[in-house]
Amino acid sequence: AALTILQAYSLLTQPPFASVESAKARDDPAAEKAEHVIAAFTSRYYVKIWLPGVYDFIWSGRSYQSVVHDPKMWGDLRNKEDDEGEEEYNAYTKDYKSGITPIRWRRHDPRYTFVSPDADDCLDQVVEKAEMTARAAREAYGATLSGYADREMVKIIRYYDKKVCQTILKDRSENIPVWEWEHGLGMNPVYEILAPLQAPLEPGMRSYGLLFHTRDGIDTMDSLISDLNYNIKQGIKAGYKVFVDENRPVDAEGKLDVNIKPGTDTVLRIGEDVLPMPPPETNVDVYRLYEILRQNVFSVAVNQ
Repeated sequence: AALTILQAYSLLTQPPFASVESAKARDDPAAEKAEHVIAAFTSRYYVKIWLPGVYDFIWSGRSYQSVVHDPKMWGDLRNKEDDEGEEEYNAYTKDYKSGITPIRWRRHDPRYTFVSPDADDCLDQVVEKAEMTARAAREAYGATLSGYADREMVKIIRYYDKKVCQTILKDRSENIPVWEWEHGLGMNPVYEILAPLQAPLEPGMRSYGLLFHTRDGIDTMDSLISDLNYNIKQGIKAGYKVFVDENRPVDAEGKLDVNIKPGTDTVLRIGEDVLPMPPPETNVDVYRLYEILRQNVFSVAVNQ
């Protein structure tokens, strides 16, 4: 199962790209510049956001990511000094802003992300539950979090709808809003990537993962491998079959005086023998059934 997921993952790890088409020829240089900016932005988050999102899509059948403008990332931009010229301040502002992209691209773990669709089956509300250390929360949001040790985990709720984005820290006694932004997109900034459906959805399901329809076959394969592993271990621990002379003397407890230890010499009488016990026999159909199931699982996964 893991190998099948990794094979599918390797086919979907191409970096994302965007093409900007200009309405007029004179705008071509600006469009080209925009493409370079987008390429630089996506390359920055390729390993951190895109690849984990691809893995989410494969194993769970869904991936959630959000891209939202956040001018607070320019929060350290200083005001114009009294003795500073307009051109000098504009140059400072341009240089400062060019070094910081005020856009947040975030991956949302599908295991802890809960969505509700609108009438058109587009995302209406999205809630993600997450955790981070108190130290990281203080640094990211400026929260006090008194009574929390630096390494103690703090629960976080991230909320998105068609108007606002919010981040709330769950303190022991209260919920602390630490970030809110009216994004102005007119739609939810979280986008949902769903795997194509191969069968009707069960109630409460929005998607199926790559191996969902093969889960019974995978369970059977696991059982077959367990049986084979058991037989192998039994063969290793099987012990020995000893053929002894009927006239060999016995000890005080009535036991034959034969001391057999693996890796050591054992002195036997003429006609005596020590043979390893035969391992449990494995039905050859086990191997055939396993190969059939393996091929079927891979075929279903690839076709999805």
